[in-house]
Amino acid sequence: MNITYPILGIDVSKAKLDVCVREATKQRTSLIVANTPKGFASILTFLQKRGLEVQGCTACLEATNVYSAGIALYLFEHGATVVRANPAAVHDFMGSDLRRAKTDKADAILICMGKGRKAPSLETAARLVRGVARSHAAIV
Repeated sequence: MNITYPILGIDVSKAKLDVCVREATKQRTSLIVANTPKGFASILTFLQKRGLEVQGCTACLEATNVYSAGIALYLFEHGATVVRANPAAVHDFMGSDLRRAKTDKADAILICMGKGRKAPSLETAARLVRGVARSHAAIV
């Protein structure tokens, strides 16, 4: 998997997304948006205001069941390479970095810095969307 900048590290919860943006210069910025289509669009606006594009970027997000499906699909449709990080791996790496703080912002930074990508169970957005679609079809 090729990592391209900017890198988006996204900690996903039901109501919000904590986003850490890492540029090629290694500069990091953070933002919090709603876990809704309007919130997804505000991430693109945030990037555009900084002269960055989602097309071709790497987005690494916590795999949190259906809560991560919307943002994963949105970023994938806008040309990002989407990688899911196992939440347990993010937590384990936080401990290995001797960090005590367990906050959504801290998780987003760790995901962005690549800590979660070392997890063995990575999936692209296409695989995620197929799984969600199958689950939805089984329920309906």
